[in-house]
Amino acid sequence: MRWLPPVLIVAAAIGLSTACAPSVDTGPSPVDNPALGLRIARVPDGFEISRNEGSDLVLEPAADGVGGRVVVRVGPRETGVNLVAAVQAHRAEIEARPQGTYHGARELQGPLGTAFYSRGGWIDDDGTAMEETLVTAIHPSGDRRLDIVYTYPAGGDPGERVTAVLDLLAEIEGVNPPTG
Repeated sequence: MRWLPPVLIVAAAIGLSTACAPSVDTGPSPVDNPALGLRIARVPDGFEISRNEGSDLVLEPAADGVGGRVVVRVGPRETGVNLVAAVQAHRAEIEARPQGTYHGARELQGPLGTAFYSRGGWIDDDGTAMEETLVTAIHPSGDRRLDIVYTYPAGGDPGERVTAVLDLLAEIEGVNPPTG
């Protein structure tokens, strides 16, 4: 019987374990939008990117029948971004819609600092009860407002919709700050 040198045995074992090792899923790639100066480090479960061109960044629920869409917007550069004014404007916008009912707002602390969520509902032109959740924060560049607007058919647990938007906010980072 012939003996193999220990070095060859170790090398063969390493090669075999590497070849048989399960592949590691590193997850989805980050989604960059240089026009908005944003990166979504990881698209939250339950969503998929439906549009990412120029300053358009839109996500939709991945599950059939859930409905709705999430639009990510970045405002112009300004000194002293006023998130309270953004919430007040959202309230006025909701209340101006047919049968608009404002459900309230709350201040939050998160990865981008202070943020607010604001939620309301209305009846759409076709008679569909709709709801909208706005999360507004200061853009990672520090001099713009970042809005995440989730519009969806009313029903189900609105807390799940708010949580979904907050999960998205937690994944947003700055990248190549926009100019202008």
